[in-house]
Amino acid sequence: LVEIVIALGIMAFCVVPLVGVLAVAFQQSREAQEKTDVAFVLQSMQASLRGAVSQGTNSLDLLQARISSTPQTTYFAEGGRFLGTNASTNGVTAFYRCIVSTNAFPSSPTRLSVTIEVQYPAPAYTKSVSLPVSLFRYGTRW
Repeated sequence: LVEIVIALGIMAFCVVPLVGVLAVAFQQSREAQEKTDVAFVLQSMQASLRGAVSQGTNSLDLLQARISSTPQTTYFAEGGRFLGTNASTNGVTAFYRCIVSTNAFPSSPTRLSVTIEVQYPAPAYTKSVSLPVSLFRYGTRW
């Protein structure tokens, strides 16, 4: 019986640190997933903006910020799924909030600076990542 108690004590001594390592591993995995999702959201918003600009379409929501100087807010679910301008769509709640804002350069009418900011996690939005994008006008098109 004494041998069994000693064996259980040794096993418990080894298992407790493993549980601590698992908790850290789960936290790191969660943070890595969030960073991947943020990168995806930033990349998709940048591609949408550049695509709208290359088509010369000034009426799209993303380019409304350039026209009205009002930041445009869109929402994304976990995994980077686009939800639109509502924080909750079809029962899916947003985890990321993306704000597209512009800063015109008065001295250069051919250059437009756009900032894409992703804030997370909902609802507090305590973390944020920003991506500056510069657009240039060629003739009458951005």
